[in-house]
Amino acid sequence: DGMRIAVARDITALKRAESMTAALHAISEAAHTADNLPALYEEIHRIVGDLLPASNFFVALYYPLHAQLSFPYFVDERDEAPPTQSLDSGSLTAQVIRNGQALLVTPTTPPDPAWPVIGTDALHWLGVPLMSRGATVGALVVQSYSEATRYSESDKELLQFVSTQVAAAIERKQAEARLHHIARHDPLTDLANRD
Repeated sequence: DGMRIAVARDITALKRAESMTAALHAISEAAHTADNLPALYEEIHRIVGDLLPASNFFVALYYPLHAQLSFPYFVDERDEAPPTQSLDSGSLTAQVIRNGQALLVTPTTPPDPAWPVIGTDALHWLGVPLMSRGATVGALVVQSYSEATRYSESDKELLQFVSTQVAAAIERKQAEARLHHIARHDPLTDLANRD
C-alpha cells in the first residue's frame, strides 16, 4: 500500500564512453581546424582537460634521427619547458617513449629512482606514448603536485584511448607544416621564394 519501488541503473560507463567518443571527435576536428601546431597543442590540452585533471600537461615529441626529445607544448605551475634532451636522459618521459608503455606514478607506486620526473617532483604523474604505425613518436603527460588531484588506472586507459587520435592529429599538422615550407622555400638553398 504505502510502498514505492525504484529501479536504479549505474550509467557511469555509458557517460564515460560518451565522453571518450566526444573527445575523439573533438581531436579530429581540431586537426582540421587548428591553424598551426601550437594551436593544435592548446586544443588537445583543452580536450584532455575535459576528460581528466590536466592543469599540468605537456607534449613530448621524439625525433629518431637525432634520438632527441623536444617539448613543443609544456604547461606547468612550477617549471618551465625543459630543453631538448637525449632519449637516454633518464626521465620518466624518456622511459614512456623507449618502452612504448603508459606509466602511472603515485605516492604508493613511486618511480624507479633511475627515472626522475622532469622538473619538480610531482606527487601524481601519468604519461602515455603517442603511437603511430607501430612506432612511438612522443608522449602525453599530465602531472599533479597535490593530493587533491590524483590519477588512476582508469585515467591511464582513458588517456591511452585518445592518444592514438592525438598522434594522428599531430602528424597531420606536421605534414601540413612541411608542405607549406616546401611550397614557400627553395629546395636547394632553403631560402624563401619570391612572391
